[in-house]
Amino acid sequence: MIRSRFQVWGHPIHPMLIPFPIAFFIGGFIFDALYLVTGTVTWYTVATWMLVAGVVGAVLAAAAGLVDYVTAIPAQAPAKSTATAHLVANGIATALFAVTMVLHLTGDALRGTLPLVVTLVNLVGVIILGVGGWLGGELVYRHHVGVEPTHPGERELRYDHERAA
Repeated sequence: MIRSRFQVWGHPIHPMLIPFPIAFFIGGFIFDALYLVTGTVTWYTVATWMLVAGVVGAVLAAAAGLVDYVTAIPAQAPAKSTATAHLVANGIATALFAVTMVLHLTGDALRGTLPLVVTLVNLVGVIILGVGGWLGGELVYRHHVGVEPTHPGERELRYDHERAA
């Protein structure tokens, strides 16, 4: 068992924050696609603010996750390589969304072929975000990162599972 060091009342903060950027990034992609299909600027505006909220939320979630990555997961633990891949995947996805956010905020995403490019980049970001999320699930369900034991002896079983993995 690997316990989060960044928590509120015994609950790790990182998992509390991740739903927001995920929803905002997926929403940004959906609203960009709606703008691409309809040409309605309202969808572009909604996508812009979804991307802004997503990037802000991702930075906050990443900060909480980084605390756990550095302080809670030992370098020799099998979970460390999964956590590293999770960090890299979500970092790449967030960087892609940040680029499209800047294109939105400058108005460049409205010009020429950029609406299509921005929508495709956001789609790639959503796919990479899905991979990062799957890896986050691996950390919780396979490596038991942030999971508290609820039955006597469960801590020892988790430790043996972690060593065997």
